[in-house]
Amino acid sequence: YAIAKISEKISKDDCWLWRIRRGLLFEYVGDYRKAIADYQSLEFKYGASAELYSYKAECYSELGLMDNAIEQMTKAIALEDNDSFLYCLLRRADYYRLAGRYREAIADFTKYIEQKTTDAFGYYRRGWCYELMGDDKSAMADYNMGIEVDKTYPYLYLMRGAQYLKQGDMAKAKADFEQ
Repeated sequence: YAIAKISEKISKDDCWLWRIRRGLLFEYVGDYRKAIADYQSLEFKYGASAELYSYKAECYSELGLMDNAIEQMTKAIALEDNDSFLYCLLRRADYYRLAGRYREAIADFTKYIEQKTTDAFGYYRRGWCYELMGDDKSAMADYNMGIEVDKTYPYLYLMRGAQYLKQGDMAKAKADFEQ
Protein backbone atom coordinates (compact mmCIF):
# COMPACT_ATOMS: atom_id res chain seq x y z
CA TYR A 1 0.00 0.00 0.00
CA ALA A 2 2.75 2.44 0.94
CA ILE A 3 4.62 1.73 -2.30
CA ALA A 4 1.43 2.25 -4.31
CA LYS A 5 0.72 5.56 -2.58
CA ILE A 6 4.27 6.83 -3.08
CA SER A 7 4.16 5.68 -6.72
CA GLU A 8 1.01 7.81 -7.13
CA LYS A 9 2.89 10.81 -5.72
CA ILE A 10 5.81 10.14 -8.09
CA SER A 11 3.46 9.99 -11.11
CA LYS A 12 2.15 13.46 -10.15
CA ASP A 13 5.40 15.01 -8.94
CA ASP A 14 8.56 13.02 -9.66
CA CYS A 15 10.63 14.70 -6.98
CA TRP A 16 13.78 13.38 -5.38
CA LEU A 17 12.24 12.88 -1.94
CA TRP A 18 9.38 10.63 -3.09
CA ARG A 19 11.63 8.50 -5.27
CA ILE A 20 14.19 8.03 -2.47
CA ARG A 21 11.38 7.05 -0.08
CA ARG A 22 10.07 4.51 -2.54
CA GLY A 23 13.57 3.11 -2.98
CA LEU A 24 13.87 2.75 0.78
CA LEU A 25 10.51 1.00 0.93
CA PHE A 26 11.59 -1.40 -1.82
CA GLU A 27 14.67 -2.15 0.30
CA TYR A 28 12.51 -2.66 3.38
CA VAL A 29 10.39 -5.30 1.63
CA GLY A 30 13.46 -6.94 0.03
CA ASP A 31 12.85 -5.85 -3.57
CA TYR A 32 16.43 -4.68 -4.04
CA ARG A 33 16.38 -4.61 -7.83
CA LYS A 34 13.51 -2.12 -7.85
CA ALA A 35 15.27 -0.06 -5.20
CA ILE A 36 18.41 0.02 -7.35
CA ALA A 37 16.33 1.09 -10.35
CA ASP A 38 14.88 4.00 -8.37
CA TYR A 39 18.33 5.03 -7.11
CA GLN A 40 19.78 4.83 -10.62
CA SER A 41 16.99 6.98 -12.02
CA LEU A 42 17.70 9.53 -9.29
CA GLU A 43 21.40 9.53 -10.12
CA PHE A 44 20.58 9.98 -13.82
CA LYS A 45 18.18 12.84 -13.13
CA TYR A 46 19.95 14.68 -10.28
CA GLY A 47 23.55 13.53 -10.43
CA ALA A 48 25.81 11.46 -8.25
CA SER A 49 25.75 11.53 -4.47
CA ALA A 50 27.42 9.50 -1.75
CA GLU A 51 23.97 8.77 -0.33
CA LEU A 52 22.73 7.16 -3.56
CA TYR A 53 25.92 5.16 -3.98
CA SER A 54 25.59 3.93 -0.40
CA TYR A 55 21.98 2.90 -0.90
CA LYS A 56 22.81 1.06 -4.11
CA ALA A 57 25.80 -0.64 -2.48
CA GLU A 58 23.63 -2.00 0.31
CA CYS A 59 21.12 -3.35 -2.22
CA TYR A 60 23.85 -5.05 -4.23
CA SER A 61 25.22 -6.53 -1.01
CA GLU A 62 21.81 -7.94 -0.11
CA LEU A 63 21.67 -9.52 -3.58
CA GLY A 64 25.08 -11.10 -2.99
CA LEU A 65 26.72 -8.96 -5.68
CA MET A 66 29.72 -7.89 -3.61
CA ASP A 67 31.79 -6.58 -6.53
CA ASN A 68 28.94 -4.22 -7.44
CA ALA A 69 28.57 -3.21 -3.78
CA ILE A 70 32.30 -2.49 -3.55
CA GLU A 71 32.18 -0.45 -6.76
CA GLN A 72 29.29 1.69 -5.50
CA MET A 73 30.87 2.26 -2.10
CA THR A 74 34.19 3.16 -3.74
CA LYS A 75 32.31 5.85 -5.67
CA ALA A 76 30.78 7.13 -2.43
CA ILE A 77 34.19 7.28 -0.77
CA ALA A 78 35.67 9.15 -3.72
CA LEU A 79 33.30 12.09 -3.34
CA GLU A 80 35.13 14.95 -1.65
CA ASP A 81 32.00 16.24 0.09
CA ASN A 82 31.13 12.91 1.68
CA ASP A 83 30.24 13.62 5.31
CA SER A 84 29.99 9.91 6.07
CA PHE A 85 33.43 8.89 4.78
CA LEU A 86 34.22 6.62 7.74
CA TYR A 87 30.86 4.85 7.52
CA CYS A 88 31.42 4.23 3.81
CA LEU A 89 34.93 2.98 4.49
CA LEU A 90 33.61 0.48 7.06
CA ARG A 91 30.86 -0.72 4.75
CA ARG A 92 33.29 -1.24 1.87
CA ALA A 93 35.64 -3.12 4.21
CA ASP A 94 32.77 -5.41 5.16
CA TYR A 95 31.88 -5.95 1.50
CA TYR A 96 35.51 -6.90 0.84
CA ARG A 97 35.34 -9.31 3.78
CA LEU A 98 32.13 -10.87 2.52
CA ALA A 99 33.71 -11.23 -0.94
CA GLY A 100 36.70 -13.03 0.59
CA ARG A 101 39.03 -10.16 -0.31
CA TYR A 102 40.60 -10.03 3.14
CA ARG A 103 43.70 -7.99 2.33
CA GLU A 104 41.61 -5.19 0.90
CA ALA A 105 39.26 -5.40 3.87
CA ILE A 106 42.22 -5.17 6.25
CA ALA A 107 43.50 -2.11 4.39
CA ASP A 108 40.15 -0.34 4.79
CA PHE A 109 39.78 -1.35 8.44
CA THR A 110 43.31 -0.05 9.02
CA LYS A 111 42.39 3.32 7.49
CA TYR A 112 39.34 3.41 9.74
CA ILE A 113 41.38 2.57 12.84
CA GLU A 114 43.86 5.33 11.98
CA GLN A 115 40.96 7.80 12.11
CA LYS A 116 39.06 6.26 15.04
CA THR A 117 41.70 4.75 17.32
CA THR A 118 39.28 4.45 20.23
CA ASP A 119 36.56 2.52 18.36
CA ALA A 120 36.83 -1.19 19.13
CA PHE A 121 34.71 -2.17 16.12
CA GLY A 122 37.57 -1.61 13.67
CA TYR A 123 39.90 -3.85 15.68
CA TYR A 124 37.23 -6.54 15.95
CA ARG A 125 36.56 -6.61 12.22
CA ARG A 126 40.20 -6.35 11.16
CA GLY A 127 41.12 -9.12 13.60
CA TRP A 128 38.39 -11.28 12.14
CA CYS A 129 39.84 -10.77 8.65
CA TYR A 130 43.28 -11.74 9.87
CA GLU A 131 41.75 -14.84 11.43
CA LEU A 132 39.98 -15.73 8.18
CA MET A 133 43.35 -15.49 6.43
CA GLY A 134 44.91 -17.83 8.99
CA ASP A 135 47.01 -15.13 10.68
CA ASP A 136 46.01 -15.89 14.27
CA LYS A 137 48.85 -13.84 15.74
CA SER A 138 47.66 -10.61 14.07
CA ALA A 139 44.05 -11.48 14.90
CA MET A 140 44.93 -11.90 18.57
CA ALA A 141 46.83 -8.60 18.57
CA ASP A 142 43.75 -6.82 17.21
CA TYR A 143 41.41 -8.49 19.68
CA ASN A 144 43.72 -7.49 22.53
CA MET A 145 43.97 -3.92 21.27
CA GLY A 146 40.19 -3.70 20.86
CA ILE A 147 39.67 -4.90 24.43
CA GLU A 148 42.23 -2.38 25.63
CA VAL A 149 40.23 0.36 23.89
CA ASP A 150 36.80 -0.86 25.04
CA LYS A 151 36.51 -3.45 27.77
CA THR A 152 32.75 -3.76 27.21
CA TYR A 153 32.80 -4.96 23.57
CA PRO A 154 31.52 -8.57 23.76
CA TYR A 155 32.52 -9.79 20.31
CA LEU A 156 36.16 -9.11 21.06
CA TYR A 157 36.02 -11.42 24.07
CA LEU A 158 34.24 -14.10 22.04
CA MET A 159 36.78 -13.92 19.24
CA ARG A 160 39.74 -13.86 21.59
CA GLY A 161 38.23 -16.74 23.58
CA ALA A 162 38.02 -18.77 20.39
CA GLN A 163 41.69 -18.00 19.75
CA TYR A 164 42.58 -19.20 23.25
CA LEU A 165 40.64 -22.42 22.55
CA LYS A 166 42.68 -22.94 19.38
CA GLN A 167 45.82 -22.51 21.47
CA GLY A 168 44.54 -25.00 24.04
CA ASP A 169 44.33 -22.47 26.86
CA MET A 170 41.00 -23.46 28.34
CA ALA A 171 41.26 -21.22 31.41
CA LYS A 172 41.75 -18.03 29.38
CA ALA A 173 39.10 -19.11 26.88
CA LYS A 174 36.59 -19.71 29.66
CA ALA A 175 37.41 -16.35 31.27
CA ASP A 176 36.83 -14.53 27.98
CA PHE A 177 33.61 -16.39 27.25
CA GLU A 178 32.31 -15.54 30.71
CA GLN A 179 33.31 -11.91 30.27
